[in-house]
Amino acid sequence: IPEPDACEASEDCEDGVCAAAWDGRAEPPRGPAACVADCVEELDLQRFCIDDEACCGELGCSLDGLCEPDWQGDGDGDGDGDTETDGDTETDGDTETDGDAGLDETDSGESDTMD
Repeated sequence: IPEPDACEASEDCEDGVCAAAWDGRAEPPRGPAACVADCVEELDLQRFCIDDEACCGELGCSLDGLCEPDWQGDGDGDGDGDTETDGDTETDGDTETDGDAGLDETDSGESDTMD
């Protein structure tokens, strides 16, 4: 039976952050959470972050307890971070022209005389 957590969030800690030891060979692999002085470094495989405040700098705590940089997607949903276009151009359908398109009557092939 694992020990109970000493903290549930970093705000429970007067000094430091709330984190737990991590040992992938143990059962369960996550040890009890406790207030510790040092923040959890990026992709630290020895410690489990409990919340974002437990992570160093601008890192965020993932669901699996790893401190990782915040992922900023490009919005196209493919997860690669590259902005891609599909070649389609959207328009509003409004086209403004002056009607003569730069042609005078002699260039248009029309004549003013009636046959």
